[in-house]
Amino acid sequence: MLSFQLIASKWRLSMKIKHMQNSDPTNWLYWLMTLGMAALGSIAKTAFDIINGKAVGIKIAICQLIVSMFAGALTILLSIALQFSAEFTGCMAGSAGWLGAEMIKVIAERMKRSAGEQ
Repeated sequence: MLSFQLIASKWRLSMKIKHMQNSDPTNWLYWLMTLGMAALGSIAKTAFDIINGKAVGIKIAICQLIVSMFAGALTILLSIALQFSAEFTGCMAGSAGWLGAEMIKVIAERMKRSAGEQ
């Protein structure tokens, strides 16, 4: 039986590619696209909450958008470090936008674990 870490490492290796011109970290269009995906993820999450009957005010929606943009930015930096394609980075940023604060918690916990603090 393959362990989770072995499967994850094989998957990560299969997703690594050389930087394409559109995924150049200095390309502002790339950053706008991926941060836009994070914003869309946040808007989709807010719309989903409204559809499910949760009361969402404008202040909450703006705060969710800010947190989602931060989660998206962290995802972009992580994707650049792991040399993921622009398309995959956009998907990850959108997912981070949907998850918002939950994504930041996961990243922080993993960083603490890798630093040996927990």
